[in-house]
Parts: sequence; structure tokens; C-alpha cells
Amino acid sequence: MIMKILQITAATKNSCYEHCMQFHPDIKVLRPEIDDWATGTKIKPGVILEHLHMADALLWVDADCSVELPETAPNMDFDIGVFDNIITRHKNKISAAFILFRNNENARHFLKKWQQNNLKRRLDHPALIATINQTQETCKIVNLSDWLKGRCIVNAHLPNRTQAAG
Repeated sequence: MIMKILQITAATKNSCYEHCMQFHPDIKVLRPEIDDWATGTKIKPGVILEHLHMADALLWVDADCSVELPETAPNMDFDIGVFDNIITRHKNKISAAFILFRNNENARHFLKKWQQNNLKRRLDHPALIATINQTQETCKIVNLSDWLKGRCIVNAHLPNRTQAAG
């Protein structure tokens, strides 16, 4: 079976990430302006949930990042595909910049749980890690780092930040 994967990204109006969206090929979502960066990062699960029906899988890509999708889909059974954090100084070893979601009920459950956890935490990344820990028994969460190895760059579209390739 051939899997259709679309890339999805989002930004808030008037943020430094808005101009980055021009570099993304598939689904681009612009949300109303949010003054607080931490709150703005929490839009991810809602945006993904709204668009998950559009493909067999959605690859979340932070607006300032770039990724070149491999020609073939991952050859594994998964609900959520996670990637090692390219920026090694981060204490969270799983990236919030790239996450692959299969279009199924387990992924929807995960995204709803992530939204709930975002209400309890200041930042989306710790909420993501909490969600991974809470759903490991109901979701098949696999590390797909090798699938994107050498194909992704963090901060690619914000040249004033240090770029990191994975």
C-alpha cells in the first residue's frame, strides 16, 4: 500500500514564523496573532487534528524548519512517528519540530491528549513528552529518525538562529 504523506505547518500572524511558511509545500495554517511565544507553540495538536483527514499521514514540521520527504513512506507499523531532537542541548530528546501522525483513531486520541496536556504546561514540548508517556499503551509510537536522517534542518528559515541539521 502506498501511503500519502503531507507536510503541515502553522504560524501565528505577525510572528517571525509567518514568513517561513512560504517555504512549505503542502498544508500551511495561519492562526490569529498570539503575543506569547509559548502559547503560540501550543497550536500544533489542534491544527494537526483539523487536517489529519487529508492524507494517510501528516508530517508536522515547525515553520522555521525544513524537511525533504523521502520517496517512500516508513516501512513500519505506527500511529505516531517521533524523531530524535536534532538540537542536542535540549533536555527533551524527542523533537517537537518533526512528528509524523497516521490518519487513525489512535493518532486522534494522542492529539486530543496533547491538547489537554498543553493546558497544564507552559510549553508544548513537555506536554508532548507527557503525552507520549501517557499513551504508550494505546498508541504505537515509533522512532523514525533514520527515515529522515540527513533530510531535515532546524531553524533553516530563520537565519539569525543557529541551524542544526539532522
